[in-house]
Amino acid sequence: MWMMVLLMCIGGTISAQTADEMAREKVVNEILEEMSLTEKIGQLYVVSFSSRQTPERLAQIEEYIRKYQLGGLILMYSDLQAAADLMNDWIERPKIPFLMTIDAEWGLSMRFDDVVKFPQQMQLGSLSSPELV
Repeated sequence: MWMMVLLMCIGGTISAQTADEMAREKVVNEILEEMSLTEKIGQLYVVSFSSRQTPERLAQIEEYIRKYQLGGLILMYSDLQAAADLMNDWIERPKIPFLMTIDAEWGLSMRFDDVVKFPQQMQLGSLSSPELV
């Protein structure tokens, strides 16, 4: 008897997929079926870029986006406006949207010269007064 009650409790928490979830899954499966193996592998890669790289390197990244359908880009040290222009241009290129990321554990000033620089976490942690943080 207790087993039946347990199964009823567990069964009540497991729900079937909603119509929206099933529709999304169908779209994802259709996209995956159309992708080549090269494009599927490209989705696993996140390539670093900077607006300060050579035009040849930036052209190579554009080719990777087009040819391999990259999974994402990670922004490294750049000029703010130039990086925004590149991202806005590149985000429109792939048939599958990619993830745009930034390595900024110290804040945006770690990657951009023209933004306000805030104290790093170690500096804040070393303060004796929480009010200063």
